Amino acid sequence: GNAIQEGFFSAYYHALNVSREVPRITIIDSSNQVNVNPLYDSAVARGADLIIGPVDKELVNQLQQRPELPVPTLALNYVDDTQYTPANLYQFGLAPEDEIIQAASMAWQAGHRNAAILTPLGSEDQRLRAIFAEEWQRLGGKLVSTATFSGDSDYSDVIKQLMAIDSSEARASLLMELLPRSNVEFTPRRRNDIDFIFLIANPLQGRQLKPTLAFHFAGDIPVYAMPSIYDGLSNQSENSDLNGIIFTDAPWVLDEIDPLRVEIANNLRLSQGPLQRLRAMGVDSFRMYPRLQQLATGELNTLQGTTGSLSMSNQRIQRVLQAARFVDGMAIVIE
Repeated sequence: GNAIQEGFFSAYYHALNVSREVPRITIIDSSNQVNVNPLYDSAVARGADLIIGPVDKELVNQLQQRPELPVPTLALNYVDDTQYTPANLYQFGLAPEDEIIQAASMAWQAGHRNAAILTPLGSEDQRLRAIFAEEWQRLGGKLVSTATFSGDSDYSDVIKQLMAIDSSEARASLLMELLPRSNVEFTPRRRNDIDFIFLIANPLQGRQLKPTLAFHFAGDIPVYAMPSIYDGLSNQSENSDLNGIIFTDAPWVLDEIDPLRVEIANNLRLSQGPLQRLRAMGVDSFRMYPRLQQLATGELNTLQGTTGSLSMSNQRIQRVLQAARFVDGMAIVIE
């Protein structure tokens, strides 16, 4: 919430310095609230033209259940029930579903058809894995291998499982039991039906997984990742271990010379990728104020935002992110 507010008010003061024509802002704190309705009614009573928030998903679900919303409302999260959306409720957030669908689309357009998935063991990561698998199969692709990992230590066994090298080693062990060891020479072989790997990992995990793939004869397999692979910092020496990984991210994170981002970096706390993306969300939530109705009616198809290229479908803001690849330890934007 603080990061979103930092981005919002940075955009506000930037606009104020440029034109001095900005909306009047009232802040209502929704943290630690279990019922959003009194806060919402208070905002309406104060004469709000647009209500932005809340961030908490449960509070957004409560807004959906209201009989009516008298004021256009830009919720900063998505409701659980997608079957019904009341008039005036618009939803905007950093939905990982958008990132997964784009990663799958990029891989498909690159000509890949057989996917392997490598993800952490957590329940949310498994949910994202299922979303990618469903989207990939919807496109017509095949899922040929999956593996999960935990912690951030040795990933050798995980990669062996993903690439079926453990099966190759098991066959070799069986042969060695049957034949004289002096007559057996063995080189492990990986499976050759994987076109690319879809990876969910943070930077620390990625910096170990990518070299481990190369060690196990899989360094030439393309790797597509989610924004979580990048911490948003220029650390060329450490990020060289991520070389070759293709990922998507918010333009705000990839454009280090964006004037507003530079201004924020000089005046606010240092922040890495996750907080940078939330700041960008705050910037976009402010800048959508005069464009929300145009997006809703289709008068405006897309809006170039700091979180991506923004469009609206069924009152939900959808994002198309920028694509990038790690080259010599640097995140380079690609077509």
